[in-house]
Amino acid sequence: MIVQEVLVKRGYRVWLLTPYFPSSLKRPLQKGLLSVLQCLYEDESRTHEVRRPKLNLDELRDFFGGKLGDFKQYVERLGVVGKDGLPGAPHIKIGGSGTEYLYCPDLVAKKNNKIYVVEIKVGQGTRYLKKEKVKGLVMAKEHGFIPMLVTLNLSIEARDLEIKIFRSGC
Repeated sequence: MIVQEVLVKRGYRVWLLTPYFPSSLKRPLQKGLLSVLQCLYEDESRTHEVRRPKLNLDELRDFFGGKLGDFKQYVERLGVVGKDGLPGAPHIKIGGSGTEYLYCPDLVAKKNNKIYVVEIKVGQGTRYLKKEKVKGLVMAKEHGFIPMLVTLNLSIEARDLEIKIFRSGC
């Protein structure tokens, strides 16, 4: 949420791949991009009958412009979304390592008609940016997107912590 806020303040439009609080989000760019992508797989004849997929498609076209098809190919190649539009397999082979991995970017951002595929790491989290994730992130370039790695140091402080225990009959 911090990175999203900073990017928005710097003039980016930001779309999370999955929302933080899915049931409470109403605006399209706050919906999870993966769920909105489902409209690309709807039967064309139904898209005109049902208003929701049409709105989703309009939002996708507005955000991605002519790069929408490229983004669809990118997430399919990663295995995040299958060619049928359903969520992809939990693992997909990236590269020739013989091991199957899934990479899903944290968010997608847009500024000055350039689209960025963003990976976020906290503190020393870049240690966990293994080669399969790096390959998935860098693969964005092959589809015309700009890979972006955002790192931040984060400390959380809690003051005046109060714990209340409720017992039955109270």
